[in-house]
Amino acid sequence: MDPLLPEALRFGVAILAGGIVAVIAQRIAFRHAQRLQHEDRAHRRASTLAALEQEVEENIVRAGEAERRTAPMRITRSAWDAARGLDLGADVFQALRRAYALGEDLNSRIGIVDAFAATPIIGEAGANAEKVRDKYLGTLIDSSHQVADSTRKAFEAARDALVRAG
Repeated sequence: MDPLLPEALRFGVAILAGGIVAVIAQRIAFRHAQRLQHEDRAHRRASTLAALEQEVEENIVRAGEAERRTAPMRITRSAWDAARGLDLGADVFQALRRAYALGEDLNSRIGIVDAFAATPIIGEAGANAEKVRDKYLGTLIDSSHQVADSTRKAFEAARDALVRAG
């Protein structure tokens, strides 16, 4: 028997063993990477949901109480923009879409009231000009308060839908 044959066999076995170890190591690393990716996705989802829940609560406060002691404030929507890619269910998305649509309407009305209040009377100022202007401003404010009440109720409904969805 050739003395190189056992060495060649040992070399071949070593190559096969090294290949098997490499495959096993690759599979272990791949499973570990998959687990890390899954954990990261779950963490991002939980963080985004927590931010959305906090934003909904904040927007309820911003819309103001039913008994008006303060003016409503602009609604924020950064967490809503981030949460659109989550799978929350059709009823939750419907409640959120309605609340944020009303919030946009409220933001628009607040802008109109602010702009109107800051605009001086231009043109001929008759005896009634200031009274007419104040009456119109009052109408704008009343309208924004009505939309703020609807917005608050819509955000409360969205909060309830988020809680039910878990």
